[in-house]
Amino acid sequence: MMLNKALFLLAFVVPLICHAREVAVSGVATLGSTGRPATGVNVTLLEPPGLLAGSVKTDQQGRFRMNLHLTEDQGLVGRSVALRFEGHGVHPINIIYRNCDLRTAVRCEEELVALPLLEDDGSAPNSVIGNVPQIPAGEYGLVLSPYEIVPPSSRRKIDTGLFASTMRRAINAHLTELGAAADLQGIGRLPLLDIYTTDRPLARASLHARRVLGEMSGAIAVIAGQGQWAQEPAGESIALVTDFLLMPPTPTENPLFVEIKDPSTPLARFSSLDLADQLSPLWKRYSLVALAEWELERAIRTGDRHAMDRVYVYVAEERNRLSGAEKARAAELRGLLKRIDKARSP
Repeated sequence: MMLNKALFLLAFVVPLICHAREVAVSGVATLGSTGRPATGVNVTLLEPPGLLAGSVKTDQQGRFRMNLHLTEDQGLVGRSVALRFEGHGVHPINIIYRNCDLRTAVRCEEELVALPLLEDDGSAPNSVIGNVPQIPAGEYGLVLSPYEIVPPSSRRKIDTGLFASTMRRAINAHLTELGAAADLQGIGRLPLLDIYTTDRPLARASLHARRVLGEMSGAIAVIAGQGQWAQEPAGESIALVTDFLLMPPTPTENPLFVEIKDPSTPLARFSSLDLADQLSPLWKRYSLVALAEWELERAIRTGDRHAMDRVYVYVAEERNRLSGAEKARAAELRGLLKRIDKARSP
């Protein structure tokens, strides 16, 4: 009788044991850009919620490892892993493991996590002053800082929120159009993009400072811009320059810096809506390049040929829509297509 009861219980316990699995999350933390190991830093799990993983500390080499015990239901969530780093002399930072898919992963590793150093007086580092938007895990977003118009006494400003929302609609409408070709081949569509804003102007900040903000927020690109007011014979005008810093999908790569120079705009036509319409062609292109880079890296890592085909169709469709003059500037598109071809070759 006792044996029958034991067998009865095992019938329920064994499936649970079989469906449980472990994912090792690890990495190396350094002190800013110095390359020195960040020792004794607390690493806490933020995402996915509901896991009692607690926290771990980095060792003398800055290494850390956290084991996530997942049941079948938890392993099927589509979120990436997100960790928080806190320690003496460093500014707290949240890192999203975007290349970690908990549905299939056994190990998730971040080769390098650069922790921003506090200033000598203990204040937040210059690179992270201002609000740092947090892009939800599993989503793609751009971060836009306010345009700086010089001299500051100029009579026109760009409404960052209105500009961002207008540009978001334009970018996603463009992605939807490009996705029609992917639909015809039955390979699905790329995700749409969101635009988040920060209150800190970044046009005069270093590229390192912009990269730190991009890493902290989980953005695929950080955008900043300046405008130069001028009094011309035809009247007042403002010329804009926009900087795209396309964040690399892996921390060992360098970001891609793109500068967009716009012709002078008469002051009478200088409005957030008109500017968004005027700037949208190049914003659409470089937003697609940023998105394609991240999706391509994920596809290569997972061996997902359908995802590679999907990225190729979008990029090829974008290239086909360019005029002859525009194609001369679209080196990023050509480079992407070559990389996809190489990844798809046997």
